[in-house]
Amino acid sequence: MVTNRFLAAFFAVFYFASVGNAQSMLGQALSEHEPNRIVWTNDDDDVAYLDLQVSLRYELLPRTFEGISRKVSPEGSTKRLRPYIAFTTRLGQYVKTRESAPVIGKRFNPQIYLRFESPQSWYMQIAYGHESNGQHIDSLDQFQRAQEEELLVNEDSTFARDFVSRGWDYSEFVAAKEFTGGATRFGFYMSGRYFLRDGALEGEPDEFFPWETVDEDRVTRRIQVHGLRATVKYEQDVNLGFIKGWKVAGGFETGVESFGMIGKHQTWRVESTVLCGVLPIHAFASTGFGGDLARYNRKVDSFGFGFEFRPSWRG
Repeated sequence: MVTNRFLAAFFAVFYFASVGNAQSMLGQALSEHEPNRIVWTNDDDDVAYLDLQVSLRYELLPRTFEGISRKVSPEGSTKRLRPYIAFTTRLGQYVKTRESAPVIGKRFNPQIYLRFESPQSWYMQIAYGHESNGQHIDSLDQFQRAQEEELLVNEDSTFARDFVSRGWDYSEFVAAKEFTGGATRFGFYMSGRYFLRDGALEGEPDEFFPWETVDEDRVTRRIQVHGLRATVKYEQDVNLGFIKGWKVAGGFETGVESFGMIGKHQTWRVESTVLCGVLPIHAFASTGFGGDLARYNRKVDSFGFGFEFRPSWRG
């Protein structure tokens, strides 16, 4: 479990980097990292909730690395090295579905990465990150007390699972190819993520405790269900009355615990966003693992409807 000191230090780096390069920050240094969404989500092992994800990245020292890129690349080349610091947070508010509509942390993901961009519209990046749900329960006594409280307040002791601590450090490699033609954009993305047994920030991961129940999938490590991911995305600008654009995407992920286990545990997700006037209407459906980090080891079917906000439709 990462302490608040780390998060404070992370935001301090974010702040001082922006102060040191205020002009760039007002331009393109601060941008979207992962999609920013507000979605009404339904998981088949939970009650419905309002699902909020906010994700930003900040480009570190852009002028410095632009100079480095010019020195190491041939004259006239547009190849670039870009270092980023990024943060993603996901929260769930149980409006009308739990007593007092509590807000529960689902995911906190600071990350630093270096991207190499090519003029042929492909890029590669290497990253180091920490991913957790920001929760605190790591003992049977704490869990049983939480069960008693949830049974008293919400008449459902299973809600206590939301407060079980999960946390990992990881290293990641991403490769992507994007195609652009007029109003149409297509992208293919692949990533490999390795969850560390002793990370610089998390130490040993909080991924399964001896007092937890093993379900039929017998998943006790994150690397059993996550690690290898492929995603395709297609976007198009249109002018069909009030419909101004649309996007569809599909993704697949599986664990990489061993070569023989690849594909045993699978996660599939499809989603679509339609720009209706100024409203980006979003919908998704998924089946698999990890939609909620507290319950990452349970296979869950999910769907949701809401909005996906972006800095610009072409961003």
